[in-house]
Amino acid sequence: MLDELPELSCEESNIIFQLECEHYTIKVCENDAYRWLTLGTDFIQSLMSLSEPDRVLLPYTHSMLLALAFKQKSLRLLNLGAGCGTFERFLFKYYPDIAITSVESDIDIINVSRKYFHIPFDYPVVNTSADLFLKNNRIKYDIIFFDIHDSKKHPDYFYDLDFYIDAMHSLSEDGLLVMNIIPDCEKEILDVLLSVRKVFRWQYLLDFDNYKNILLYIFPQKSRPIHSNGITCEELKKRSNIDLTNAINRLTLLPEAQVI
Repeated sequence: MLDELPELSCEESNIIFQLECEHYTIKVCENDAYRWLTLGTDFIQSLMSLSEPDRVLLPYTHSMLLALAFKQKSLRLLNLGAGCGTFERFLFKYYPDIAITSVESDIDIINVSRKYFHIPFDYPVVNTSADLFLKNNRIKYDIIFFDIHDSKKHPDYFYDLDFYIDAMHSLSEDGLLVMNIIPDCEKEILDVLLSVRKVFRWQYLLDFDNYKNILLYIFPQKSRPIHSNGITCEELKKRSNIDLTNAINRLTLLPEAQVI
């Protein structure tokens, strides 16, 4: 994992693909070590090591994998906002027994992920928005990842109570929803928590010293203390060399919410 993001910029000399879209410009850039994607700003949407494409590099994506330590069994995982496939590449190699459903609303991003970010052309990616997928979904998932941000804002349904009701209905009884939040202000965090805590009783929060990201680990029922699942953490470290100790120690359990 990278403790600090390397100096990466999309200069003309390292742009290997560019596409003008309706709302942004997709750029795929590359240097000797990394390939990355931006949407017309300096915000890195996806980052991949050229020598080890299955590595999870960014600190917040690394910490989202704590979901595997909360769960004794992770049979079905739903990735809302698959982007260029960071979690897919990791899980394909280290957890091939996990059934993944990948959802991405932008067909151009899906095509880029296949051509430049090692997502197989025959791997199915559902091309729809996260809210519509959950509204029509009838499958129960053990883990749901939600990581959707266009470098400027989260989608409007991010603050919608119905979105979290649909998410709860898509989780197994002891399931887990993991959200990556990139707030512009404290009010955005409060607005998200206001909707989340009307539906889910229990949340852990994790923030980062050098990044704006805040992760929420959201449960429909009280989770076991993560320390009680040390075997899973050791297994993750043994399989992929990912050490979750620091993230575990920084988790904050929020007070139990009164759901509606």
